[in-house]
Amino acid sequence: MRFYHMQRLLIIFILTFLFFKAFGQKNKTKVLNVTKEQRDSPHCVTTVKGDKTNDSILLHFMHEIEVIMQSKNIANNTSIALKNKSDSLSFQFNSYQSENKKVSLYHFAKEFYHLNYITKKIKGQENKIILKDHKMHRYFTEVHTLNPKEFLLLERQDDMSFSCNYATVYEVKEDTIFKKNTFKQGEELSVCSWTHIDESYPVHENGSVIMKGELKSYRPVKIVYNFKTKVIVYSFYKNNDGTLIKRKSKYENGKFFIEDYDVRSFLD
Repeated sequence: MRFYHMQRLLIIFILTFLFFKAFGQKNKTKVLNVTKEQRDSPHCVTTVKGDKTNDSILLHFMHEIEVIMQSKNIANNTSIALKNKSDSLSFQFNSYQSENKKVSLYHFAKEFYHLNYITKKIKGQENKIILKDHKMHRYFTEVHTLNPKEFLLLERQDDMSFSCNYATVYEVKEDTIFKKNTFKQGEELSVCSWTHIDESYPVHENGSVIMKGELKSYRPVKIVYNFKTKVIVYSFYKNNDGTLIKRKSKYENGKFFIEDYDVRSFLD
């Protein structure tokens, strides 16, 4: 009798153990593979940055587009849904998708204000916002995958007479992204060039001085990335003799060996 009692207790113990093993794990909190040192790193980027707003209409619009971006139900129609939502508030809308289709860029613009988003595809079809940036003047233009954990973000900023293009490499680790020291000057490649130049000059005619010439417009120097060759490149003309200068570098060992360019640094 005692033997059967012990056997019964053993069976209950085994079943209880198996129950907790099978179902208890589902309630465990996932421990992110990001250390405290990494989170406190100056290279760690918070998901939200840039200018804040108290505009209730804008906040409602932001909430709606963020829901659309991360919705599982619209899948391939995300850009169409975002375009329709943008049109309703007269926002200009642009999107860009990385080569592996897993990282997407969304840009909304109205006057000088820009809403920028980067989403990453996880668990098949689910998209998660990993970076959003709300700023005046500066906006996202392109995103490219360097490898499964890193992506290259291209940005642009327009001013009255010049334009700057930027490149930054981000590393994605669980729910946190980090800016990498990828370029010669550090975390960011900066390329600034004139877009509007006053080329008027004084001329003496009939005893008086008149101005000739006009304000001329130029295309900004653009940063270009080639996904197949992993080469980043930009070109510009030297001010003194008009020689075409091309700077380029291949992404190797986590680095682009390429320098910044700022036409304003050549002013007398």
